[in-house]
Amino acid sequence: MKEETKAFEIVFYGTSGWFDSTSGATNSVGVFVNDRDIVLFDLGTGVRKIDRESVRDKNVTVMLSHLHLDHC
Repeated sequence: MKEETKAFEIVFYGTSGWFDSTSGATNSVGVFVNDRDIVLFDLGTGVRKIDRESVRDKNVTVMLSHLHLDHC
């Protein structure tokens, strides 16, 4: 029996690098694994764009790929 695989959603909330700019916010990426689990990478200033309702009552894991002040 073949097991069905569901795709997950990746949202780039910020991709501007070290400083905010007129074109975007600093690095922040959300991976919506399934209906209950979310992994957030590098909570830069882009994290402000996350809709609070999309993470309410979910299992949220925060991962830091590197330590910069904008991720703290």
